[in-house]
Amino acid sequence: MKTETVEEETLFGKAGTIFHPFLAVNGYYRDNLFNTKEDEKDDYVTDIMPGIWIALPGSRQPLLSLNTLNTAPGGLEISRFKTAAERPFQGYALYRANIRRHDEFSEEDTENHRAEGLLRFRFRNDIEIEFADIFEVEQDPYGTGTSTEMDEYTSNLFNTMVTLPITSKIALRADYSHYFLDYDLDRNGYRDRSDNAVSCYLFFKIFQKTSIFIEYEFVDIDYDKDILLDSQEHHYFFGIRWKYSDKTFARFKIGYGLKDYDDDRVDDPDNLIGDFLLNFQSSEKTRLYLQAYRQVNETNTIIYRDMISNRARLGYVQKLFGKCEAKAHVGYSRDYYRGGGPGEKRKDDYIDAEVALGYSPFKWLAVSAGYNFGSRNSNDDRYDYDTNTYFATITVAL
Repeated sequence: MKTETVEEETLFGKAGTIFHPFLAVNGYYRDNLFNTKEDEKDDYVTDIMPGIWIALPGSRQPLLSLNTLNTAPGGLEISRFKTAAERPFQGYALYRANIRRHDEFSEEDTENHRAEGLLRFRFRNDIEIEFADIFEVEQDPYGTGTSTEMDEYTSNLFNTMVTLPITSKIALRADYSHYFLDYDLDRNGYRDRSDNAVSCYLFFKIFQKTSIFIEYEFVDIDYDKDILLDSQEHHYFFGIRWKYSDKTFARFKIGYGLKDYDDDRVDDPDNLIGDFLLNFQSSEKTRLYLQAYRQVNETNTIIYRDMISNRARLGYVQKLFGKCEAKAHVGYSRDYYRGGGPGEKRKDDYIDAEVALGYSPFKWLAVSAGYNFGSRNSNDDRYDYDTNTYFATITVAL
């Protein structure tokens, strides 16, 4: 006689899908630790990264994927997609520490933290409300702006969005976010600020998986000290959004931005801005992604008023034989600084390239190793550098 068994439910859910503790240890050698042109210093560094993430109802994948950027107005590196709401309610929280220890430069040891959370509600009339928050204790990469020292900061980004269907083909969306940035040391106090951002979208579905939209965004940038200039930004966009599945989607938007400084003696520049996102899963084994944007960012040095940032990043993920996976990405960016008096303005070109090979013999264990190259080429050659990094990582996760 055939009998059926029922998978046991525990506090951790099926297959540990509610609580996910993890521990990663990353060791690397860097030949130019402080990203300097001359007097390069090398070091061996170890990052110990314990953490846990929780999803209720349970999930096998983290549910929030947002990158913050402390020079971006509003704190988000690139504007976000609405999270797919398959359930009436979804809760998610993550905490991760990064305990960094140096072999030669112990005075550079740090303990960084990231905590993030998400609450999402979908009602019977298909109205969706989402709340997200990201708290970070971090530091700028060495060589940011004109600094080769450790510049630590605390930041918090709160974001909420409401989506309201009007008809089967028309929908409204409204976002609000608050971003707080506070540096530890007085030498960076001129960068402390609070941003408030509001945006409104109107979506028109033109095909089953394709929508066009218009967007208006307002960002108020308020510095704590009267050193850098407070300003307001007005952004106007037209865009196209395509979503084939959770793993294959694209968005393109282009628009016009006006930066209005509180100081009437300063010209208010207007700019062409926009972004492009593509995540393409061509098969179960192959994924390609591309991210690019152009925007006006806040300055990272007291010398200049702001900067136009252009970014592009192309990545490729390929599952190989067995449980091996290869990853590669290459990125290019240019920061063009503005203000700062007469004379030639500073322009920095960055290249970032990485290759890595990973192996996961068990669901709970993954190891990887790879190489990263980073470079900055500036028209002020005092800020040029090349850095090579060799790394290996082991991760245990439930």
